[in-house]
Amino acid sequence: MASQTKLNIANGWVSIYRSLANSPLWLAETFTRGQAWVDMLLLTNHADGYLRVRGNRVDIKRGQLGWSKTELARRWNWSTGKVRRFFNELEKDKQIVQQKNHLTSIITVVNYSLYQNVNQQATGNRLSNDRQTSPNNKKKKENKVNNENGEFTPPTLETIISFFIENESLQEEAEKFMNHYTGNGWMIGNSKMQNWKSAAKNWMIRSSSFNQIKATNYETNKIRGQKSVNTTQEPKLTRTEQAKRNLLASVAAMDDRLL
Repeated sequence: MASQTKLNIANGWVSIYRSLANSPLWLAETFTRGQAWVDMLLLTNHADGYLRVRGNRVDIKRGQLGWSKTELARRWNWSTGKVRRFFNELEKDKQIVQQKNHLTSIITVVNYSLYQNVNQQATGNRLSNDRQTSPNNKKKKENKVNNENGEFTPPTLETIISFFIENESLQEEAEKFMNHYTGNGWMIGNSKMQNWKSAAKNWMIRSSSFNQIKATNYETNKIRGQKSVNTTQEPKLTRTEQAKRNLLASVAAMDDRLL
């Protein structure tokens, strides 16, 4: 019987494109703890940058993850309590360091450089996390093809929310935009979307016009309702009430004649 040689998995690393983080296959099911850890490495910034949270700039350093527990719980299909316990265990094992502020949670991955291919990163071939902005990737547009197969990769919900807020729109509209195009496979008509930012701006324009029309209709209906109340006729009298009124009118007329 031929002997089987086992791979030495104690050393070395495997190169994984960051586009995996947006793959439907990767996000199809509830995450395992191991998958959650790998996902954290995929989402961690490989260069200094920043993100926008409710219109505020939050600086994110290399090796840091700027995702809140609520966002990760939704992404991993976990409860926030499970995410909290997972982070506490990783911190206890000295895998991460947690840092909180009033806007979001920032996680620092300990020994982050050990998970990176320094030589490849120096050549600029590694793909960046679409939540970060740095001098090295400012010239890269998120709406361009961003994987080796030349396929469009949809932006994350957090990226869309930041873009809507930066353009003075609402988070609610960003979520509607995400739900709509996720539901139709990121299609515009019969063609695959290529420029999501352009589609988002058109969405904002349409939603703004719709909200204005809705507000105008509301005011119009309000005015009509007030007019209707003002012009409401007195309720009809019963036969008995009408007879009493006629009798009183006759008596009053008789009194006038007597006077």
